[in-house]
Amino acid sequence: MTTKAKSLLTTSLIIISAIGVYLITRLFILKNFGHHYIPMEGVLLGFLLIGFYQQKLLSDWAFRFRYLLNAVALGLGCAFLGLLDLFILDDQKKLVLQLVFAFGSGFIWGLFLGLIDYYNIRKRRKSVSYTGKEHPLITGRAGRLNADKSYSHGLAFLLAKKMVFLAPGEPAQELVIKQINRMEISKAFSLSTTLILHLNTSETVTLNLSMPYYWMKKLKS
Repeated sequence: MTTKAKSLLTTSLIIISAIGVYLITRLFILKNFGHHYIPMEGVLLGFLLIGFYQQKLLSDWAFRFRYLLNAVALGLGCAFLGLLDLFILDDQKKLVLQLVFAFGSGFIWGLFLGLIDYYNIRKRRKSVSYTGKEHPLITGRAGRLNADKSYSHGLAFLLAKKMVFLAPGEPAQELVIKQINRMEISKAFSLSTTLILHLNTSETVTLNLSMPYYWMKKLKS
């Protein structure tokens, strides 16, 4: 099975599972026993929206404001399923207020996740520092899967002709862009998470990055 086929299958299973859980909880549980709550399926739908825009919206401003866009996507996911809840549970009282609450809950959850990621980036900046004279085009949190299956947490820097990965207590790894023979993206639950670089030296470098499609576009350009 190809990588594209696996990604499509994973996404389809997530959507089918979310619909199944949603219908069971709404039609058989909440209809008789409960009352409206912010659905976790809405958060799941929001993550699917994040995965979609991070593959299609590859501009500099999208990368810069990715935390805000992620929060909006999670808010929209919760608002959409919140709207379905209002009709399935036959509760259209204060429609706008309930939708605002649903969107706000997902949005705040997205901002919380963004703050955690921002904190991790600041923490890593204190433990590693780029000392080159050239100003990086992109800087981001990154993780590297090593040959011995260990994992190094650090920062990635994209320069005009090379990419640099720095991790605390480890020597800097510099990848000359011209040595990159092929690139591919690995996904987890339909979210693009990993950029795999195949070098002319037969070496493979696996980096976990935020918006890897954006990094790939920059490397190609």
